Amino acid sequence: MKAREIREHLRTLDGGWVDWATTVDTFKVGDPGVEVRAIGVGWMTYTESLKKAVELGCNVFVAHEPLFYSHREDDDSVYRFEAVKEKRRWLEESGLVVLRCHDLWDKVEGIGIPDSWAISSASTTR
Repeated sequence: MKAREIREHLRTLDGGWVDWATTVDTFKVGDPGVEVRAIGVGWMTYTESLKKAVELGCNVFVAHEPLFYSHREDDDSVYRFEAVKEKRRWLEESGLVVLRCHDLWDKVEGIGIPDSWAISSASTTR
């Protein structure tokens, strides 16, 4: 299986709520054509989490939140920070492929943010 096939599978789960032309659910780094050996999954893309995934043999990491602070990851000013430059350098050297799954996951019926937070909020106010 190729990394791009993971994204294609995730797209099949869309109930019509994701605008695939503007979504942040894209590959953030790495080659989408790489053959998948193992997949790491995390809410955040902490450097230590990414390194642990590689250490465990993962070459693909699926994350909910962005790599570099900005939701759309379109703010190049983050590269003024040495830690961001080092993380980017390490990612490129490691060959790790990072795929973001945010817009899709947030709205999955019953478990996405609007439903799960509504359920959680309702249960805590009783």
